[in-house]
Amino acid sequence: MDRRAFTFLEILFTVVIISAGLIAIMNWVPVAIQTKIKTERRTKAIFLAQKNIEEAKRTLLSNFDSGVTWTVSEGFNCSGNVINEGTNLKTITVSVWHIENPSDITTFYNKVARR
Repeated sequence: MDRRAFTFLEILFTVVIISAGLIAIMNWVPVAIQTKIKTERRTKAIFLAQKNIEEAKRTLLSNFDSGVTWTVSEGFNCSGNVINEGTNLKTITVSVWHIENPSDITTFYNKVARR
């Protein structure tokens, strides 16, 4: 018997093992894509919330009694609030979420004191 060639069973067994591995990898692709999209949205929401906090701080530091406006980016909604905690302290709250997933909210809080 010549052992230089592979038998049909050896090739079939190899194909089955490789196919099982490829199927397992293909099942992970949608999960990886969803995780990437969610992470990108969360990162953009964090940057947008931080931008709104910084703009509100800058506005309040230049005029402590002024109103604050909130910046909204495409695909995101934003809400904010400025709460007076006395005559010299205000708390800024900014919440940002993607319009396709409103339950995933990113909220930042910051305090600003009159100088």
